[in-house]
Amino acid sequence: MVLCALLLLPLNVRAEGETAGPETTESPAPSATADASVTAGGPDIAAETAVLIDARSGSVLYQKYAQQKMNPASLVKILSVYLACENLPADSELTASADALSGYDRSASSIWLSEGETAKAVDLEYAAIMASANDANSVLAEAVSQSLDAFTAKMNETVTGWGLSGTQLDNPNGFTSDSEYSTAYDLAMITRQCIRSDAFQTIFSTAGYDMPATNKNANVRQLVTGNQMLQSGAHHYDYATGGKIGWTDAAGYCMVTTALKDGMSLIAVVLKDPAADNMYTDTQALFDYGFTNYKTVTIKGDAIGSKTVEVYSGKKHTATAVFTISKDFNALLPASVDESLLSTDIEVRNEDDADQVQAYVIFQLDGAKVGEAEMDKQLTRYDTSFRATTLPQIETAMDYISAGVLAAFLLMVARRQIRRHFKLPE
Repeated sequence: MVLCALLLLPLNVRAEGETAGPETTESPAPSATADASVTAGGPDIAAETAVLIDARSGSVLYQKYAQQKMNPASLVKILSVYLACENLPADSELTASADALSGYDRSASSIWLSEGETAKAVDLEYAAIMASANDANSVLAEAVSQSLDAFTAKMNETVTGWGLSGTQLDNPNGFTSDSEYSTAYDLAMITRQCIRSDAFQTIFSTAGYDMPATNKNANVRQLVTGNQMLQSGAHHYDYATGGKIGWTDAAGYCMVTTALKDGMSLIAVVLKDPAADNMYTDTQALFDYGFTNYKTVTIKGDAIGSKTVEVYSGKKHTATAVFTISKDFNALLPASVDESLLSTDIEVRNEDDADQVQAYVIFQLDGAKVGEAEMDKQLTRYDTSFRATTLPQIETAMDYISAGVLAAFLLMVARRQIRRHFKLPE
């Protein structure tokens, strides 16, 4: 049979079957080269660039010029709200400053915060994602980093730290700039990181939210997500689990959406679609392609077993290493592949070095290695110094010798006493 590329990543067992990604921050290489132009055999997409990835492994399932630098519009708020969720207590009270509310046209998306208006961080996070509210997003940015410029620098540092090189941001809101850009691939991978946060995922998946009254607004602000795949109506998608839309003259219609079906979690990004309806038809076509052509197979960690390795240096027993696996694994396979051909083995490396010894779960498809994962290691070291090994043996031997000498001496004394008592000849 023809072997497929397989990428494996430990699942977050607690969140298995949900849209939350794995706890690990590892980002394995995608199954398709990220700079390929268009995936052969994929759907016909109207968007100028697009990508579909497996959320758990990061594998690229479809791409159309996915590394082309584009204007990301307000899709950058996915990252800004994630950073707010990670750095601000949800119930912290934030006050809108003049600086946060200035610097952009108030006719852009907003919830019309007033200077001095106070709201909880979580309410502003919902507003920034669902209503794409620039004022709410700016207040969050200022609360995290004290200024919008400092927060923008934090966004860029975060993306660079995630190993993504196709993104450069000039502001936290996604306002058009000649020097601001991202790619469909980067936006998908950014989203993949962000949905690992339970707080962010909850906001990202919400279709409707009532923002409570504030000190300067007695009315409840009713927020509705802009991503219609989460709403009831013509563009509703049963498997959608989160989303954010964006639009500017320069960026066109843009959208990021997540979906979950049969244990497979996907992220679709479309950039510069010619019309709003195209965002939805393109995204559904991407999801249908992914769910039809791929499947997720779960490999239980407790079925893999454990491995005990005795480490020697020469003839000295220096350590015992016990390797176990505490995670389940998620294998992404083409739908046509027979999953019974997927097997595991355990491989030990550097078994003569207590510091370097390590065991790996080796994943095989039809006998060929297609992936690996490091096992958990518990190491017990033994003292092999002279004091701990040879000296106790010498002391034991000396104890035996001393005991023998003492016994011989006592026997000799006893024999003399017996002879004297019975007046026997010496």
